[in-house]
Amino acid sequence: MMRRLWFGLLCVVLIFGLSGCGSSVPVDERALVLILGFAPGQGNTIRMLFQIPTSTELTSVTSGTNSSGKQFYTVEATGATPGRAFAKAQTMVGQDLYLGQVQLIAFSSKLSAAQMAQVQDWLNRLGTMDNSAYVAATSSVDRLFERQPAAQIPPAVYIYDTFSCPRCSAVDFQQRQWTLETQLANDLAPDHSMWMPWIEANQSGFRIANVVVYRHFQPAIVLTRAQTVDLGYLMGRTKKGDLMITWRNHTIGIRSIVASSHYRIRWQSGRMHIFLTMHFVGTLEEAVDMQLHADTVKSVEHLAAQKLGAQVLSTLVLLQQHGTNPVDYGERYAWWHPETVSRQVMRQAYAHADITVSTRVQITNTGAVT
Repeated sequence: MMRRLWFGLLCVVLIFGLSGCGSSVPVDERALVLILGFAPGQGNTIRMLFQIPTSTELTSVTSGTNSSGKQFYTVEATGATPGRAFAKAQTMVGQDLYLGQVQLIAFSSKLSAAQMAQVQDWLNRLGTMDNSAYVAATSSVDRLFERQPAAQIPPAVYIYDTFSCPRCSAVDFQQRQWTLETQLANDLAPDHSMWMPWIEANQSGFRIANVVVYRHFQPAIVLTRAQTVDLGYLMGRTKKGDLMITWRNHTIGIRSIVASSHYRIRWQSGRMHIFLTMHFVGTLEEAVDMQLHADTVKSVEHLAAQKLGAQVLSTLVLLQQHGTNPVDYGERYAWWHPETVSRQVMRQAYAHADITVSTRVQITNTGAVT
């Protein structure tokens, strides 16, 4: 499957991206960049890293053979601005660095707020940049660029396959550069709404299980896996949630949980009150050591609703304490009612808002129920 993905990707690139369409640069003077990275350099400079497939790998994929050589190489350049670093990198390789097929943009969590804002501005202004690229944050861009997946496929293909399959993991981690660009253009992201998947290199390749939430262009908090699932419920991105509960000394599991939600805002004594209503749907695992009856299912639904409600509320309060609002509560209200309250007032009120979560769980498949 991975090999077919890699072959398909390169066919598109070779036919359209490197053919010179829209550019007078010859193919042999152009280098294809698949992963683009940004990290802080010395003295407030910005380091840029470019992962480029080798000609050996391109030949092996297009010919259907296995490559025994190195699949990619990395070019690194540092500059006072992203533009200067990019120009320096092109001079170093003596080729045009083609960004029209970048699959991943990786941002170091150590970038300052000013550097992150500068990088985003440069990316949004770069006409040759494909803003459909996935984005992710990491603690070490260098380790990310050095790691080779255990499946012996190029990292860009592994990451592309992971992000492009929303139901292959518990949470849909798809976040693209164009989404960040839209958020920044609407002035939502700098304070509250900017989030990305958190990716780390490990011995087997890459670990993608968490979300990092930004505030003022800097990471405010890296959520745990459980908190990431909770945020996914709120954003409609959790596709395969799970929950374990205890009912009458029996451990019961609920899987494949998805959620829908809506909220309303009320003002009381000058304080914002957010009322969130959530509807969860899941499958009850068959319990081999107990008999399930219809009334049992209703009891399990009630217990599950209580536990999920407490989890989601805890995650919301944590995000609120860190000054983040990735679901944009209140922001939308200000858009809908500009005559009532300004967005700035809503942002300030959200920091001290009272949040109430009401939940309902519906079990749609119960295995063996009598």
